[in-house]
Amino acid sequence: MSTLSDTGPLTDARRVLREVERGIAGAVPTPGDLRATVEGIHDLTGAVATLVATVMEQVPQSLSDDAVAKEVVADLRAMHGCLTTSTLLLAPALDDLRGLTAPEAATVARQQIRAMPVPA
Repeated sequence: MSTLSDTGPLTDARRVLREVERGIAGAVPTPGDLRATVEGIHDLTGAVATLVATVMEQVPQSLSDDAVAKEVVADLRAMHGCLTTSTLLLAPALDDLRGLTAPEAATVARQQIRAMPVPA
């Protein structure tokens, strides 16, 4: 699976996230910058949860040892649950930040929250 090699998209994503971290740490962000960053974290966390679910589906075909496969799937399922929960935990912060930067958008966010499905 060459897309997951050391030069693949996940390595690029880590590099970009480090750049964002340095940018935020290097200056006091405006409320709008902070909102955009937290929204980005929320979106990225959801994307990582989706990636974990996809990997979880591939484990049984990738590993010949059923016992190990079950353990890996269980660990990934737990991680998926944590990631899904973390997106829900960010909702109040996003609502507060939206209230500061775009008051008309503040209550819409909570109405649009939907839980991510847990893979079987």
